[in-house]
Amino acid sequence: MFDKSQKIEIIIENTFATSDKNSKELNITVFERVFHKLIFEKSGIGKIIPVYVKSKDNYRILGVFTLNNSGSTSFFPEHLKGVDIFFDHLTLDRDLNKNAHLTHLIKERRKKVSPIALALTNRGFYHLITFVFQDLDQLKLAPEKIMCPKVNFGQKELLKNSLFSKGIFNGSLMLELPEEKGSIIFQILLIPKGIDCNDLSFVKEPLKPIFDDKQLRNFKIRATCLEHKFQDEYKLGVLSFRCSKEIEMPIFLGYSLDKSGFYFNSSDEELNNSMMKRIRKKN
Repeated sequence: MFDKSQKIEIIIENTFATSDKNSKELNITVFERVFHKLIFEKSGIGKIIPVYVKSKDNYRILGVFTLNNSGSTSFFPEHLKGVDIFFDHLTLDRDLNKNAHLTHLIKERRKKVSPIALALTNRGFYHLITFVFQDLDQLKLAPEKIMCPKVNFGQKELLKNSLFSKGIFNGSLMLELPEEKGSIIFQILLIPKGIDCNDLSFVKEPLKPIFDDKQLRNFKIRATCLEHKFQDEYKLGVLSFRCSKEIEMPIFLGYSLDKSGFYFNSSDEELNNSMMKRIRKKN
């Protein structure tokens, strides 16, 4: 007779990966964070979609999207090598009239940070957040195997349903970068119903603190879109491109704190302190 208290481990194999190491050996934390939220916090995560970046012959991990049963969406960035991304994940509601928010960990407790305003562009889609990396090597290699946590029989179905649909692995979101030198840029966009993914263009405003107008031209942009399985109000779009200028800081994050279009550079300590003061005033 099968013992339902017996621990079960699911392992996902990435056949495309160039590394021969698994997620634990590569010190990848994003899967553990997502699985913890799914299994132990029972957060309503519906589907788990890993996000990888392809450049030349290598694949690297950027993070994980979760498509939640409520119709909301979360993005968990993978921690960089030797660089702290100050938030654990960001979450946006299914209702585009509501703000998104950042969540970061303080002594293992999650705390919501200031809401992110969804910045509406003149093309009808919304900008959520921009990541700019100094070097692609900051991103960890994609693992050959994703090591899921050992779970009991009841938890196994929860885990399996988040990774598979009708017995087939949900798959991964693959981003491609142009074969050029310079800073690496990813912009996460929200694409409302009725807007074609082929009509996307990069959003200049969050890049202005680090690039001048002459540098913000002639990009070879790769656009990747993701349907939400639990609502059809919007799709997710990710733009991948490079800027010939190399930024001086390891990472720059650009997003709007309010409707006036204030963008925040997370790598600047003075701006970080300013942002936290602003959050305390609002709360």
